[in-house]
Amino acid sequence: MADRFGLDPSRYVIADGSGVSLYNYASAELLVKALLYARQRTNIYGHLYPSLPVAGEDGTLRSRMRGTKAQYNIHAKTGTLEGVITLAGYATSSEGHELAFAIMNQGVLHAANARRFQDRVCRALTE
Repeated sequence: MADRFGLDPSRYVIADGSGVSLYNYASAELLVKALLYARQRTNIYGHLYPSLPVAGEDGTLRSRMRGTKAQYNIHAKTGTLEGVITLAGYATSSEGHELAFAIMNQGVLHAANARRFQDRVCRALTE
């Protein structure tokens, strides 16, 4: 799969499709390339985008980024494993540009701190 995005496939391991295997090795770069790939293909994007939680509205982002420019302008998937908190998806900037992003926090001792950091990044992308 990584070779489709112009990346070296030997640098990545996808052990399962669920994303919860300790043997999955991906990078933020790989996730962003996958999101850009999906964006360029309406048959993929048309299903992916509406399935993503919306900041301040639903799913795992229901209570996040409320009252900020990021509310309603972040459509993203969360991911959590022990010590790892991730957020990847699309941000709509104040100029109307759609941006693909991936944030991967590793070595997390306090999940709330990682989520606050991610929310600050999302606010910066949408302001």
